Amino acid sequence: MTTSYYSTGTVTVTNGSTAITGTGTAWQTALITGGNVFVQAIGNPMPIAAVVDDTHITSELQWTGATGTYSYRIQRDTAYLKTLDANSAALASYLSHLAVGDFYGPANILGTVSQSAGVPTGAVIEQGSNANGRYVKYADGTMMCWHTSTTLNTASTVLGALFVGTLVTLTFPVAFSSVPVVLPTAARSSSTSGAVWAYLANTTPTTTQVSLNILSSGTGGTAYPAYIAIGRWF
Repeated sequence: MTTSYYSTGTVTVTNGSTAITGTGTAWQTALITGGNVFVQAIGNPMPIAAVVDDTHITSELQWTGATGTYSYRIQRDTAYLKTLDANSAALASYLSHLAVGDFYGPANILGTVSQSAGVPTGAVIEQGSNANGRYVKYADGTMMCWHTSTTLNTASTVLGALFVGTLVTLTFPVAFSSVPVVLPTAARSSSTSGAVWAYLANTTPTTTQVSLNILSSGTGGTAYPAYIAIGRWF
């Protein structure tokens, strides 16, 4: 690794101060923008916060040694040192996030989703079920609910060339924040024959429920009405 040093002139430093004053120096002219000032005296290295001009530098740390004028060396920033600084900053950020639990992993990908002013504050995915069906919530606000009715529906009422069943209203397992898109479907009964399909009734779905019915190509067609609903939980 090649390290570039600058040591022209002398520096005056004051105990407890971040100011470095040069005599016979040309820091700005030499294009020094960062690095560490090593004063040739008992004290601490002084990382450069800013190069003000050719004779003035502001350090990130206060000088802990004795006030005086000394020879010195500036270790310029090299590609390696800049990479080291970037890695150190990344590690510090990682540790700070780790301390407050901001990282996602096996322990918090699945859990309870939450949000504050539209910003996710909980887990990435939440899933669950109850007597009304199953659901999945995502941290971005997307939610899916689905359910198959446990009541067998029989299409026996004539509707033109088809047969219609009985209207069924199903409650979503979790309420949506706005009316979702609902895809009707049906689970065929093993005893039915002919085509059977589900449809949305003449009642618009709400944020909490949907009304479904079935159609059959033949009288007595049976199926369990079902749905998949996609919308938002916030």
